[in-house]
Amino acid sequence: MAGRRKQLPTPTEMEILTVLWRVGKASVQGVWQQLKPPKRAYTTVLTLLRIMERKGYVVHDVEGRAFVYRPVLDEDKTRRSVIRRLIDRMFEGSAESLVASLLEHEDISEAELRRLRRIIQEKKRGKR
Repeated sequence: MAGRRKQLPTPTEMEILTVLWRVGKASVQGVWQQLKPPKRAYTTVLTLLRIMERKGYVVHDVEGRAFVYRPVLDEDKTRRSVIRRLIDRMFEGSAESLVASLLEHEDISEAELRRLRRIIQEKKRGKR
């Protein structure tokens, strides 16, 4: 289909993927325990993992009696796609507007500012 965008994970699916990217693989119980509050019901996490598997975001292996899920989506590529969609939808395609908004409205530590300065300098030198 011309013009149809690839479906991106929902915010809740991204929470689950973030857990799996961090730990590598986990059972439903393991994912549920790692989620930040407010926690969804265990059965909700189970349902979401099944849906995510149908979408091709995760796969499972059977270890003993448990299904152990692992991510299929590449973390960096997925995050870039989600950020690009955010920039397009909320900032009229301007990455500068996103960064300016973050700097103006978020508390950013001195260490984070140093890292941002380093990234900007590398970008200017063509390293990124």
